[in-house]
Amino acid sequence: MDESEMLRLIVVRAPSISGEAAKALRVSNLSPQRLSAIAMHALRDPEAAWTTEERADLVALIAPIEHETRTERVYLRLTPTERADLQEHADAETNGDVSEYARRVLFHS
Repeated sequence: MDESEMLRLIVVRAPSISGEAAKALRVSNLSPQRLSAIAMHALRDPEAAWTTEERADLVALIAPIEHETRTERVYLRLTPTERADLQEHADAETNGDVSEYARRVLFHS
């Protein structure tokens, strides 16, 4: 099953994460970390009844942990309008992950 099919299945079967999965379906380049988080949450949803094959497909969506841990933080002062614009771009490009969006813009990745 491909990523979009799994996300659709999560929307239908895992009520606790269905909203995030629905948002992820609208993102063209979903980060592996966000997809992993959605899959892990779906696996833990007590209301979801997954078959063995579906569980295996969900586990396959979980990306390995990056070797380098991000420990440094940068604080930035923004106006409310700037913050809203930043969040809007992050929603569109990284499923709302502002940190991931900032890394993409800063490091052109």
